[in-house]
Amino acid sequence: MRRNHLRYLTLTGALLAMAGTLTPVRAQDPDDLKRGVARISLINGDVNVRRGDSGDWVAAVINAPLLTDDRIATGPSSRAEVQFDASNALRIGANAEVHLAQLEYGRYQVEMARGLATYRILRNNDATVEIDTPA
Repeated sequence: MRRNHLRYLTLTGALLAMAGTLTPVRAQDPDDLKRGVARISLINGDVNVRRGDSGDWVAAVINAPLLTDDRIATGPSSRAEVQFDASNALRIGANAEVHLAQLEYGRYQVEMARGLATYRILRNNDATVEIDTPA
């Protein structure tokens, strides 16, 4: 009797293991590999973010993800830092507004609407960076 019970448990375990491997596999969208995400790594003072998808201005939060078309604005005596990856960061000064025009893996395009910003390359990398300033 104990032998049949052990055989039943073994068979059940094998069937469950096989069922777990039969889940459908979805192909990853090739565009997902290109999409980049930046993050706000430092906030000091009044810093706001306008989401590209909704257009609403919200208070910035540390480690909040930033996507293409998002805007970051700083108030008087305020500053923020945006990290694109482990090697690239943008430090935004007071009374500034920055538009993240393009965020892709290894390609970053930033448009300065107003104010002062400093772009830092912390270590060598293959990223292509474009910073557009007002005319």
